[in-house]
Amino acid sequence: EATVRACEVVDQCVARVVPAALAQGYAVMIVSDHGNADTMRDAQGRPHTAHSLAPVPCLWVSRQPPMMLQDGTLADVAPTILQAMGLPIPDSMQGRSLKLAAEY
Repeated sequence: EATVRACEVVDQCVARVVPAALAQGYAVMIVSDHGNADTMRDAQGRPHTAHSLAPVPCLWVSRQPPMMLQDGTLADVAPTILQAMGLPIPDSMQGRSLKLAAEY
């Protein structure tokens, strides 16, 4: 099925990108805009193509101590990255940093 293959390709890409980024001293944030690959059919067996309310993974990978992230929305991704980079979060951004506790 196409969804399974898509997940496999993402896994392969992440397996290449993350080690390369870490080797250069970068951190990596892995996030998705939806998480319904496990719910591909509705109760009648038809394709379920709508976004769901299922939580999506948000992973922060770095060589620094583990960082706990709060639950949030996609609007919080950019502020989290800006804070990790030591850059100010513009007032015009509606999101907030998801950082709870850690040293970058």
